[in-house]
Amino acid sequence: MNQSSLLHCALDRVFCRARAGSAAANHKIQSIAQSVAKAPTGQRTRRRRVPDHRGRPAVPFREKEAKAMVRINVNGEERQLDVSDDMPLLWVLRDELNMTGTKFGCGIAQCGACTVHVDGAPTRACQTPVGMLTPDSKVTTIEGVKGKAAQAVQAAWQKLDVVQCGYCQSGQIMSAIALLTDNQNPTDQDIDAAMDGNVCRCATYVRIRAAIKDAAQTMRA
Repeated sequence: MNQSSLLHCALDRVFCRARAGSAAANHKIQSIAQSVAKAPTGQRTRRRRVPDHRGRPAVPFREKEAKAMVRINVNGEERQLDVSDDMPLLWVLRDELNMTGTKFGCGIAQCGACTVHVDGAPTRACQTPVGMLTPDSKVTTIEGVKGKAAQAVQAAWQKLDVVQCGYCQSGQIMSAIALLTDNQNPTDQDIDAAMDGNVCRCATYVRIRAAIKDAAQTMRA
């Protein structure tokens, strides 16, 4: 099989499996490529990859045609946004307010990467429609979190070199801060319960637990 045929195999295994390097396969691949090249780009739409509630593969999130002026308080600052009320808080933060510290992980509130605080409670932003919030709701993100617990947790994370790839860490930190704000002497069971919904694909769980204990000790000192 020549180099051209190998390339075609990479592009379309179906055609190559049937008639590797054949004229029919070549013609079909070229037709597809030409169709893609000629397809109009159209006007950009607001699409976000959000899985449905049954755990199926992600599908585009499209805002409703009807929008409303939504008022929310983020990191102590009141914001007015012209978005649909079913838009997840995650995309409001990332796309409308350019606060990208809050990450998209699973889209079904199972991994914790999108964790923020709403009135002090850890909340999964990917499954929180912005319309559920009131103007009095206080949203805090990793960019704006502060206070004794935040300082202790951030220092412990650096001290124990918790981070590997770092993608989940903003969510981990937000959950840890919420725990230590309410409980400065957590047991292992307390830590497990508070951090249970936060997944770390690098498996830094031992260091995360150690950092939470270190931060708690700092707060008690």
